[in-house]
Amino acid sequence: MKPLVIYASAFATVAAILGFKEEPMLITLVSAGLCGLILITDWSTGRLLIAMFSFAVATTAEILIVNAGIWTYGANDVLGIPFWIPFVWVNGAFFFIQLKEDIDRIIRRRRV
Repeated sequence: MKPLVIYASAFATVAAILGFKEEPMLITLVSAGLCGLILITDWSTGRLLIAMFSFAVATTAEILIVNAGIWTYGANDVLGIPFWIPFVWVNGAFFFIQLKEDIDRIIRRRRV
């Protein structure tokens, strides 16, 4: 069930961004809620650390890039970035970690 929740959350995050582009707080609530759902579905300290690390590092990178004038957002809620950006990065981190685990599992099966 964990992979399904993670993949569905990733696609739901993208759908929320596209569907609610005029409602940034709704995007924030949906993407933050999906992060919480993933953490509740498969709780571990490691997963929490991944969430905190990706939240902090990716958000810092976004702020630096925006403030350097390399990238801009239509909504600049906090230090030049929308509120929802950190949660999108966390969902993305969970998505790519799960994808790597699934690819590794497929490769191991083929070797046996």
